[in-house]
Amino acid sequence: MVSDLSHECDATPSHPRKDPAIAASASFVWGGMGQAYNGQYGKGLLFFIGVMVGSLLLLVPGIIVWAYGIYDAYVTAQKVNDGAVPYRETGFLHLLGFVLLTIALIFVFAVATVFLLLMAGLAGYLPL
Repeated sequence: MVSDLSHECDATPSHPRKDPAIAASASFVWGGMGQAYNGQYGKGLLFFIGVMVGSLLLLVPGIIVWAYGIYDAYVTAQKVNDGAVPYRETGFLHLLGFVLLTIALIFVFAVATVFLLLMAGLAGYLPL
């Protein structure tokens, strides 16, 4: 006797769903955080850096990258739920690590900027 196991083989493993509203809200509050919530940490760092650099150079590019990051986080969360993008587990510690890493990047960037401005002043390019 052959049993019908086809329905068991087609079953996809269940995992918690990603909430698109949480993903978009996280990116609204902290650039790249929605991508980190979706489990895409590298993409989140790129969005964070894009927002920071775009905001420092000219405000409008930073706002455009930030707004696109919100949209991307929302759409990606939907794609994760639909199975089009692989599910990656994220938790509070993952997101805390992301925030701490981005704060460290801000600090390193600020120290480098001050150092370069100081060196430019000592070289006579800027008045001290």
